[in-house]
Amino acid sequence: MARGGAIARQKVGQGVAPTKENIQKKTTQAPTYIQTIIEVYKGLKGYSGQADWDRYHYKRHVAPAKRLYEVAGEDWQGAIEWTAKQGYTDWTLETVVKKFPDYKQKKGNNPLGAAGRVIE
Repeated sequence: MARGGAIARQKVGQGVAPTKENIQKKTTQAPTYIQTIIEVYKGLKGYSGQADWDRYHYKRHVAPAKRLYEVAGEDWQGAIEWTAKQGYTDWTLETVVKKFPDYKQKKGNNPLGAAGRVIE
């Protein structure tokens, strides 16, 4: 019976306690494109100085940031800045994705038609 208790206690801990090296590895990694997109968005919206923003809103913006990168590729930052300058009162990353065809059309190389379909 003692053996079973030792295994159960071992499973509860399942992992190594964080060491200084593990913590440094996590903090020194380069930010992903999703993190970068969200940071640019926060800066343009004026949320960069708010300490609790990440805790309450970060998770909600991960999927739109990923979708924006899939749609815009390396041109995501231009799309965010263009959307911010359009004067929309309450824009989000979802708005940037939705307005991306308009941005491409204004830029002059729109791969999508007016209906958002690929032009062949």
